[in-house]
Amino acid sequence: MTRFLTKFQVAAALILIGFSAHAQFANVIIANGGQFEFASPYADRSTIGAYNPANGQYWVFDTIQVESIQDVVVDGNYAYLAASDSIIKYDLTTYEMVGQTYFAGIRSITIHDTMLFAGRYFGTGDYLEVFNKNTLLSIFSVPEIDDTVCSVQFVGDSSYIPYNQKGLVDQFPPYQ
Repeated sequence: MTRFLTKFQVAAALILIGFSAHAQFANVIIANGGQFEFASPYADRSTIGAYNPANGQYWVFDTIQVESIQDVVVDGNYAYLAASDSIIKYDLTTYEMVGQTYFAGIRSITIHDTMLFAGRYFGTGDYLEVFNKNTLLSIFSVPEIDDTVCSVQFVGDSSYIPYNQKGLVDQFPPYQ
């Protein structure tokens, strides 16, 4: 099956190749969202694989039965994948799936200490939910956030969440 690369995929690959010239990687984890298809039978599914820059080998270690991948985060020996309707955890020493939990409409994943912050961009339920990164069990959610969570950033003990609150355009004008 022929695959076409988007400009973003090509740019990401070039950045990784350029960066790898200055750093040593055992493997580069690549999550491929596959091809979006509007009706069954679906011929293409999402995959996650590893590329070894030393020998040029690439292998797929899992096929996920979804059509899009939103995020992949590596934390120690584990990779966490945001795949359309779920969060999947992989052991990078064995390349086996070691956990999975349902979270429809997932947009982003952030790891902080023992917590995994999952942001949603559509669907029902709270738009920010926090899971235990080891067990993938829900710890709490934040019902006050009622729109897309694209990322969560941490500085010290504070988290920062870019958020567009519905109906409030230019609520805070620039001050001089």
